[in-house]
Amino acid sequence: MLKELPSMINQFESKKPEIRAETFRGAEGIKAVWEDMLNYKEIRWLGSGYYIPEKFPAFFKQWNNRRAEKKILTIHLFREDKRSIVSKKIFPHARFLPSEFNGNPTVTVIFGNKVAQFLFGENLFAFVIESKELAENYKNYHQYLWNNVAKP
Repeated sequence: MLKELPSMINQFESKKPEIRAETFRGAEGIKAVWEDMLNYKEIRWLGSGYYIPEKFPAFFKQWNNRRAEKKILTIHLFREDKRSIVSKKIFPHARFLPSEFNGNPTVTVIFGNKVAQFLFGENLFAFVIESKELAENYKNYHQYLWNNVAKP
């Protein structure tokens, strides 16, 4: 048994789960997810509600400057009820979902092989799932909504 232990440990450590999930709470947890997004070339948003610029304007300004410096593309599908406050200068790749998508302060974000679900209500909360298949499906949903549902 002891002879087999090193090979068992190697086998265990070599196996990486194909799906990972993490939860984040509070302002610092939300900011940590946003910081992770800066490691990817593209960020797609479903149901953007302008929550971070409103709740954490200083954080958003410095984050967005770093994003722009890294040339990270952001593609937003905003809620219709945010149309009057969204700047095309800050968000050049933005369209608006119909008012049926307005509702609770939730946002889905796709970056790399990750899908994040944010809740920007009384309690700030996010969970991030890392899965290539899930991220690909959400990118397809985003693209479909961009092409067929959202309006400039």
